[in-house]
Amino acid sequence: MGEESSPFAHLAEEWRRTLFPGANDAQFADAYAQTVTFALLLARAEGGDTTDLRAAENALASEHALLAKTLKIFTDELTESEEPISLKLLQRIISQVSEAGWKSKEQDPWLYFYEDFLDEYDPKLRKDAGVYYTPVPVVGAMVRLTEDLLINRLGKNAGFASPEVMTLDPATGTGTFLLGVISHTLQAIAERMGPGAVG
Repeated sequence: MGEESSPFAHLAEEWRRTLFPGANDAQFADAYAQTVTFALLLARAEGGDTTDLRAAENALASEHALLAKTLKIFTDELTESEEPISLKLLQRIISQVSEAGWKSKEQDPWLYFYEDFLDEYDPKLRKDAGVYYTPVPVVGAMVRLTEDLLINRLGKNAGFASPEVMTLDPATGTGTFLLGVISHTLQAIAERMGPGAVG
């Protein structure tokens, strides 16, 4: 990890304290490298200039704040000469990735490509971590089935929107299930009460 006063040493300590207590320096470095790579890919998908870390960070800031903060450590704590050569190479490679097919009206790329990303990055880690993507149609069916149970079996007439219903996802990943619940609930509210009630 280098010097104890470096931003990475502090980050590694916080990482161990809050996320992975048993992680050694090599595991932290690998996880952070993976996160930075994914953040740059997502910034590219969002139209950001990945050759400029601050521009990539800004592309992520509004919708992907946590990933933006992984890049912020490079822009706030390190001078350009201190940035690793491997990072600069990664930035240049990702800047050349074609944007074709990343965006469509039906899907956001980040919901789909983490499983494929990790399969290429470290197939064993993907298997050990259980990173397997659930297709959106399957998520939609599960959300509708759960809401049917909430309404017809548990008497929660507003389904997920009932004040006493709390939705938890202990293996959130990219948040596909939570986004599915939110999307379904907003649509149901708009149909029942009109689009003005959605806000």
